[in-house]
Order: sequence, then C-alpha cells, then structure tokens
Amino acid sequence: RIARELTLALRDSKEKYRMVADFTYDWETWRQPDGNFKYVSPSCERITGHSVAEFMEDPELLLRITHPDDRTRLTAHFGTTAQADCEPEVRMDFRLQDAQGRLLWISHSSVVVHGENGRYLGRRESYRDISERKQAEALLQEEYTRLEGVIEGTRAGTWEWNVQTGEVV
Repeated sequence: RIARELTLALRDSKEKYRMVADFTYDWETWRQPDGNFKYVSPSCERITGHSVAEFMEDPELLLRITHPDDRTRLTAHFGTTAQADCEPEVRMDFRLQDAQGRLLWISHSSVVVHGENGRYLGRRESYRDISERKQAEALLQEEYTRLEGVIEGTRAGTWEWNVQTGEVV
C-alpha cells in the first residue's frame, strides 16, 4: 500500500513538473556546469524551428544560429556557465536565424541554480521571441528621426504646455 501511494505521488509530481516545464510558452533550458543541457523545453522548436533533440545533442547549436554580430557577447556569457561564482542573473537581447532563415530577436535571461546542499548546478535560462517589439521600436525611432528632421529643416520651434500644471517646455 505504501509503495502504491509513493508511486501515485511520484506520478503526480512528474505530471506537475511536465505541465510547468513542457507547456511553457517561452523556451526554457537548464544548462549544466559543463555547458550541456539537462533540460530543453519543447517551445524551442516553435521559436527556432530546431527540435529539443537537436539542442540536447549539440549545445553549440544556439551559438551557430546566433547572428555573427551578437555571437561574441553570447559566447562570453555561456563561457561563464561552468563557474559557480558567475554573475547570478544575466539579461540580454540578441538575434538568431531560425531554421527557415528568418532573423529573430530573442530576449534571454538566466539565473544561477544551486541545489539544496548549495552545490552549483548550472544556469536556468529563458528565451523569448521579441521580434515584433523590436520592429515596433525601430518604426518609432524612424518616425522620431523623421519628425526631428522636419522640425530642424523648417527651423520651426516647438513647445508643450501642460494645462493642468501650467508647465511649459
């Protein structure tokens, strides 16, 4: 009876883990101190077009599909994975080329993972496709630059008046 209860509890625990880990929208990983992955979520395929198996078998795949201008920065970050005293939390944006050849912007964040006994277990990483946000930011910057050119080109002055506070800029 105890064995059956333990089996059911273990099954329930595995199901909860799978629900949280395998069905997350973002691409989640656990990178071990040796640089290999202990876990890669299935969302990697939705984002990159590459399967979990491809990333598990080849931890360098991510660096190879990273845009050349961003690769050095990402390589430096991953190079510290083996160090227990590495930066506890890292956030960065970088570009990669997915399996269909599209250029994507990715937001990466990672945190150091320690076991209950304090032993360093690697890094927990999260990747999110932020391509739409980056495109919107680029359009806003283009519009700002255009309007700035119009104001400078016409030698017009501008001012703003906050009616509620009376502040004039």
